[in-house]
Amino acid sequence: MFKKNTAVVGFGIGNFINASTGDTVTTGTPVETRIIDGTGAALTNAATYNSDASEWEIDLDAADMNGDVIGLTFKLADCLPISYTIKTVLGVPSATIAPASEYDTEMARITANVATASALATHDGKLDTVDGIVDTILIATASILADTNELQSDDIPTLISNLNDITVADIIAGIADGSYDLQEMLRIMFAVLAGKSTGGGTTSIAFRDSGDSKDRVVATVDPDGNRTNVTLIET
Repeated sequence: MFKKNTAVVGFGIGNFINASTGDTVTTGTPVETRIIDGTGAALTNAATYNSDASEWEIDLDAADMNGDVIGLTFKLADCLPISYTIKTVLGVPSATIAPASEYDTEMARITANVATASALATHDGKLDTVDGIVDTILIATASILADTNELQSDDIPTLISNLNDITVADIIAGIADGSYDLQEMLRIMFAVLAGKSTGGGTTSIAFRDSGDSKDRVVATVDPDGNRTNVTLIET
């Protein structure tokens, strides 16, 4: 990664290859050009051969890197040319990148939003306070449950076992409406829906139980059929 407007020391360009023989050429004076964002100019420094690295290198000044796209071309007599295209990222501010004031403003904004050691210590203290409050609530809750014999975790298996032991008799014996349990309500509903009836077309109508042994529902109705009085025999 290369930073815009930032010098690069020892930029390796590889080796010059003799176009006829294919040999590596380590001597000579290359002709160098640069193109910065479409504008050509000569490079500040000259490329030299680094025998330790076994390649040609060049030091690129900040001015050589002052662009978004840097094109570099190196030519040596009788050799194949060498070319590079470098895409830079934002580095040190310059007049052609952004005014230094804008750079300083952005850095100040970033710095202002970085938590300081004292701020972090304050937050740690608040977290410790909250943690202490939570611990107090947990202790108090456990004490309340123990004192009032409320549901405990040990009670859950017993409750589940009790649910598994529920019978049909238990279910229909449960109070469903007022003082009527489910069994009594079923008897009344069965009589009205499926039992025999007497008094149709009169002001008094009765519905019999399933065995036709007694009236389950006796209702007084007006001429429009509205019930004005109802007697239930649920037992």
